[in-house]
Amino acid sequence: MVNKINKDFLKSSHYINDLELCSVRLIDNNKFPWIILIPKRKRVTDISELSSKDQLLLMKEIVYCSKLMKKIFKTSKLNVEKIGNIVHQLHI
Repeated sequence: MVNKINKDFLKSSHYINDLELCSVRLIDNNKFPWIILIPKRKRVTDISELSSKDQLLLMKEIVYCSKLMKKIFKTSKLNVEKIGNIVHQLHI
């Protein structure tokens, strides 16, 4: 059940890597380092629509990416958000 990446994400971001659940993409933003995690599941618009197993895996992948971002960009604080106001495809 692999999900296709929304065309708006393809235009505004760059592929970094695939994790077990999520595709990781770098957003075009020269002010802030900004990545998005997009679960590779069809027709999922909210975390509650993921299976319990995938919800746990999502949290692990968020923590993993957060630790990498903190290390790479030498910061002690990050914002992690579930956004969906323009593109309905679940992305964090």
